[in-house]
Amino acid sequence: MEAFFNLRSKNELNGIKLVIIGKNGFNSKVIYDFVNASPFKDEVIFTGYLNDDDLPKYYAGATIMLYLSLFEGFGLPVLEAMSCATPVICSNTSCFPEIVEELDVKVPPTDVNAVEEKILKILSNTIYYEILSQRCYEKSLKYSWTESARVYHNVFEQILKGKIG
Repeated sequence: MEAFFNLRSKNELNGIKLVIIGKNGFNSKVIYDFVNASPFKDEVIFTGYLNDDDLPKYYAGATIMLYLSLFEGFGLPVLEAMSCATPVICSNTSCFPEIVEELDVKVPPTDVNAVEEKILKILSNTIYYEILSQRCYEKSLKYSWTESARVYHNVFEQILKGKIG
């Protein structure tokens, strides 16, 4: 949010809204207070909780999807956005480097300047944006529920055969 507000104050991102998806959680009041204190509060939309069936519409309609979590088990939202050919900006920590691999979309999650720079890099060059969009989509094809099931099945077979354990 701070990166978004900084860029808006520099007259960058005109016409772009920040959409925050998810139900209220621990310490949500801090987020609402931060937004309400900004002169750009009308540029922020809180959707609240969305059903899984609605998420692809938001991912596909987004210009960029930011996911700057400090810890994730897998980072499914990043992968879901990529599967909609939406460029992502994600943390350079936790599981994210494994998911996005060499894609130039990782930033330190608490480095506001790095987030601002990455947003501007992606949005300021139409050709780069299109290439990154395509590469995100292609990278997402590496993952599937079928492949995940196959990997788990193989691990369970190895356990049952006493080869792992």
